Order: sequence, then structure tokens, then C-alpha cells
Amino acid sequence: MTEIRKAIGDRLRSVREKAGLLQRQLAEEVGCSLSTVQSWERGRSSPTGEDLWHICRALNTTSDFLVFGSIHVIDEEKLELLKSAESADLAYYQQHCRLLTRVHERSRHIPPSEAAEVVRDVERIRLGNEALGSGGA
Repeated sequence: MTEIRKAIGDRLRSVREKAGLLQRQLAEEVGCSLSTVQSWERGRSSPTGEDLWHICRALNTTSDFLVFGSIHVIDEEKLELLKSAESADLAYYQQHCRLLTRVHERSRHIPPSEAAEVVRDVERIRLGNEALGSGGA
């Protein structure tokens, strides 16, 4: 278990409990097994891609909070935007989750040859968050 996976699991458990959901209920919302949620919360594995997107919607949080520990509450306007997302919006959030996953995977051991690419991924995430904050996606 890495420290990163443990931190993600701890934040996931905290947000899930604050939302009043059982692990089984979160698994149903995400479309995964109970053992998968348990594995995430114990830090044995981390949610990636589409699972991360579904977790954020179910728990009214952001991938930034789950992965990096950033502020995690989505205001009502942004929550409604997420709930009414069409397929183009879903694709945007899936791409956002894939970028976060790439950053997470590479952050463990970033050789100098890959550092610039990781910085570009982080910049894409930042720009995506700014676009979401301004109402455009």
C-alpha cells in the first residue's frame, strides 16, 4: 500500500461517511463491487477513470479532493451541471479523470524525462477546473 493510495482511501471513506452512505450503497452508485470499495478505502487500490467520476457525483465531491486533498464541496450550481451532463460533458469528466489518473500513476517515480509531460497533464487539469469554475467546459 502506498501513502498516496492510503490518503485517497482515507479521504474517500471520510466523504462517504459524511454523505451518510454505506460502502455497499456507494458500490451500487458507482457500479462496482463492495470489495472494490473496501479495497479503495483500505488503500490497496485506487479508483480510476469512470469510477472516480461516478464517486464524485455520488458523494458531491471532486476528484481534486480525493486525489490531492483540495477543497471538496461542489456548490449547488456545479452539482446541477454535473447531474444534467450530456454525453459531451461526461466525456470531458472522463478525460479529466484519466489525466488525474496519469498524474497519480506517474507521481510515484517521475524520471526527469517524463517530468515535463506530467507538468503538462497537471496544467490541463488546472485549465479544465478554471473552465468549469467559469461555467464553461
